Amino acid sequence: FPTSTLVSMEFRRHLLIHRALELYFSSGKSLFLVFRDKHIRERVVTALWSLRPPRVERILRACSSTAVDPAIVSQWQCGMMSNFDYLLYLNRVAGRSYSDLSQYPIFPWVLTDFLSNTLDLMNPEVYRNLALPVGALDPGRLEALLSRYEQTDDENNCLYYSHYSTAGSVLYYLMRIEPFTTLYCELNGGRFDLADRMFTSVAATFHNCLTSSSDFKELIPEFFYMP
Repeated sequence: FPTSTLVSMEFRRHLLIHRALELYFSSGKSLFLVFRDKHIRERVVTALWSLRPPRVERILRACSSTAVDPAIVSQWQCGMMSNFDYLLYLNRVAGRSYSDLSQYPIFPWVLTDFLSNTLDLMNPEVYRNLALPVGALDPGRLEALLSRYEQTDDENNCLYYSHYSTAGSVLYYLMRIEPFTTLYCELNGGRFDLADRMFTSVAATFHNCLTSSSDFKELIPEFFYMP
């Protein structure tokens, strides 16, 4: 990877530890590096920066207050950038990467009707309320979760007992495509999971995410561009 083609150096977490670095190149490829600790990462970044790569203007420290570029926001607001590309950008500056299943890009459920043969896209009822997290979309479930939270006397008590994005949920969605098939089996002790726990239907998965007391996952980018 010639440093002349390096366009971005971005800090990443690996297994939630600040010790990774992702390098992006003009070819569109990226290199995800994991170090023993963040101090070694700092030394590597300093060494790369000292080479004065001509295309790199700054080092992106994910989740910092200056991570989001106002120019990118303006492009999206003016319709020069699609919602898809803007969400990918936000995921990237938040430290998420296709190279790390535990920090995989997150895309929201947008529709709520996966059973009708046709959709009236002018009908607001077919869209999910993006002002709320998945766990709050169904009033009945939210009430039950709040009741459980208030009645549980535990220092580790929380409203939701699962996350909206995990390595397991990413593999759940992509289990029919290698190398995710192999990784999915490894996650389940060398075999597929029970049939009723595997991904078989978008409609059934959304219903479960809407009603289950332990399933709050969002989608992944592949749902918006893979056939």
